Amino acid sequence: MGGSSGVGDEEVEAEAAAAAEVTGRGGARGDVGGGEGRYYTPQTPPPPENTLDVFMDGDTIPIHTTITSSHSLAAQFINEIARERPQGGLIVGIDTEWRTDHLPDGKTCYKVAVLQLCVGRRCLVFQIYQASNMVPRELTEFLADPSVRFVGVAVNNDMQRLANDCNLRVACAVDLRYAAAAVLGQPELARAGLKRLALTVMGAHMEKEKNITKSRWGEPTLTWEQVNYACIDAYVSYEIGRRLLSGEPILAAPL
Repeated sequence: MGGSSGVGDEEVEAEAAAAAEVTGRGGARGDVGGGEGRYYTPQTPPPPENTLDVFMDGDTIPIHTTITSSHSLAAQFINEIARERPQGGLIVGIDTEWRTDHLPDGKTCYKVAVLQLCVGRRCLVFQIYQASNMVPRELTEFLADPSVRFVGVAVNNDMQRLANDCNLRVACAVDLRYAAAAVLGQPELARAGLKRLALTVMGAHMEKEKNITKSRWGEPTLTWEQVNYACIDAYVSYEIGRRLLSGEPILAAPL
């Protein structure tokens, strides 16, 4: 989760470094879900704009994932999920991935390259950098809707970068660390990362590979590994938020 700098857990520290010069192709596998659950995708690389399904072992319901830099496809995704307003209000998993910019003075800064949104089993991986940091009106209005709760770990870091890089404002952001600490009565979770929250709230073991965290997120075509990583981060954020904020019984991890 590229926007989770300095918030605890090993993977969060890795993300703060962002965007090392790593690429890779081929089929992607990773662990998420109870025990040894895995997600996978076919081996054929996707076209630059595509919708694919991400699965987990033992789960026949896919996560439908749209990967695009197209304004029209991003707007279509937003319009479809915005129509689905559950009684308790809409909860959206949100995350960003970053690219590295090298400044003339030798310093390094990080810019938003990818924005992920997830609702239920639908995920958008929007390549903002490839869209020249321009976004469709539908996305701007959706993020600014105060009735929609956008949930993530260290979500304020993501919000600040979206504001600075893309002039996007998020009206209602919920940091899952503090939500988990309050709902579960465990103050130490206020310093947790996504891996620990997934284990505590969902009973899910989640692997986050540093070489994917640091990979080239600003490239025109993302690898399968990147797509899976981005999708799972946003989906797990959504699931944690849904369970914490909707009053659903929490599946605590065994001690």
